[in-house]
Amino acid sequence: MKKQNFQSQTTLKSGLKPGIKPGISRFKLNAKYCVISVVFILVFLLGSQSRVCSQTDKKIQEIEKICTSTNNQVAGEELYYNVFTSNKSYMSWPALGNYQENIYWFYEYSGAGKITKKITVKNESAALTSNAEYFFDNEGNLIFYFQSSNYSDLLSKGIICYFDKGKPIGIKVNDTFYENIPSGYSSYIEKVLEKSKKVLNLDDENTGFYNSDLIELIPDTRDK
Repeated sequence: MKKQNFQSQTTLKSGLKPGIKPGISRFKLNAKYCVISVVFILVFLLGSQSRVCSQTDKKIQEIEKICTSTNNQVAGEELYYNVFTSNKSYMSWPALGNYQENIYWFYEYSGAGKITKKITVKNESAALTSNAEYFFDNEGNLIFYFQSSNYSDLLSKGIICYFDKGKPIGIKVNDTFYENIPSGYSSYIEKVLEKSKKVLNLDDENTGFYNSDLIELIPDTRDK
């Protein structure tokens, strides 16, 4: 086994300890190890930040796996689902023109009752199309939200929000990911969480979810 000379207490013939070359002054030696200490601290701090980022990345990967699994269940017709349609005939509505909304509610049963896995909301009118997807964990917590719409440039490519235990852990806007939620999206996140609770309580007698609710879900970047 190779000896570690840096911490050795053995003194060489030169009078210096192992690893110290003759001719190096104490000042230069101290300066050298001060630099090493500073570098070590920086590496430690960067490593700590990296660990935080990796934890977030790991959680997001877990969420995306749940979403993929749920989508596979939907595609394989392994889940129960209900469809709520507003204005089935696609007739003209006041201030909206020709309009229709479809809500697809996917769920499964357990001993505790219904467990909502995913809810998709699709809106179509003469001038507006909007799509939203909500994914939930088995405890009914929102973990993933997606929205796209031609109503706003910010929504043209879609917005993705990730949640963990009711708290946002990341948002992706126009292909740019933010772990720290920009201040302009704070009220948007609050509205998403509010709407998720509302849409989660859908039943056969009361949809309670209309196009105006989705129009409200437009990020206000002026919110500072």
